[in-house]
Amino acid sequence: MGMDKHRRRVGAVFAASAALVMLVVLAACGGPGAGARSRTAATQVAASRTTTSRTTAPGTTSTSTASTQATSSRQPPPCATARCVVDHVFPGATVSYSRAPSGAAGPLKLDMRLPSSVKPLSGSAADKAFVADNTGWRAGLAFAAARAIDPRIGAFQLTYANGTAPPGPDGNDYHGGVMRLPPGAHRVRMPNLDRLSVPMALKQMRSNLHVLARAIGPGAVTGQQIHVVALDPARRRFALDVTVDLRDRDALRGHLCDLLDGLSTGVGGSGQGWIEGLGITAAVDGRPIAGGWSSARLTSGSIEVADGIDYPGDNGTLSHFPDLTGGPHAACSAPG
Repeated sequence: MGMDKHRRRVGAVFAASAALVMLVVLAACGGPGAGARSRTAATQVAASRTTTSRTTAPGTTSTSTASTQATSSRQPPPCATARCVVDHVFPGATVSYSRAPSGAAGPLKLDMRLPSSVKPLSGSAADKAFVADNTGWRAGLAFAAARAIDPRIGAFQLTYANGTAPPGPDGNDYHGGVMRLPPGAHRVRMPNLDRLSVPMALKQMRSNLHVLARAIGPGAVTGQQIHVVALDPARRRFALDVTVDLRDRDALRGHLCDLLDGLSTGVGGSGQGWIEGLGITAAVDGRPIAGGWSSARLTSGSIEVADGIDYPGDNGTLSHFPDLTGGPHAACSAPG
């Protein structure tokens, strides 16, 4: 996915570590159907502002759509405030500001309090970890986009309506406290960021998913979903959250690079990204087994596989993914 990655195998017990963007993918934890419940909870808060694209849905992508954002008099203006960004990622959330901690990139801390409709997590540690990381990734996207509007924002904190923080599995800064950026951090020039329109990004991702399914083999991919996470009303800034449902764990043998890196072809998702971020999850029977999330503006991310999954046949090869947008090319970086 072309980013500064944190790699980790995840089991039933989560070791403490710090990261900017962490994805926890678990297969061996939680009861039957835990993963399906987790994904539902993780996306409920953004449902009203999230477009879902399925591979069988007609009319979602037009082959004649331009690859760059087009300006239209009927198109709503982009967000001009951090509050607008947060409202699109977490509809109904309360936004306030406080003093950022020492060492932050700016004097303000963006406090995002989730609406009361989003309840504190219950269930197993696996359920909580996956949902918290999904929510944390979205919070990071909102923070980065808000900081692009107001550079005084140097840190953020995410809490539930009752004031408690989502229980990140590592106690990392994304959930349990404040994520800080040191002064001058992440001033990476990204001239192509936000160039793609939503239809063109969906077209590229559908092509990537088609290559992945063909590489894995007939019948191995049982479902695919693409969620568009909009960061403003004009959808000029957005991320893609992709789920690939597999027949079994063995379907990924030898294809970790195709999943974790090939799907980023033409869209990126980190420092070279043409969209704000990219989330990828592979699941079996609704339970995640592998994946990775990244943020372009934070130039950081992670790739993970569930504890107990071994791919001795993965030799680091990558299938050919056609680049339809002229965007970034993928390079294999999956752990063997």
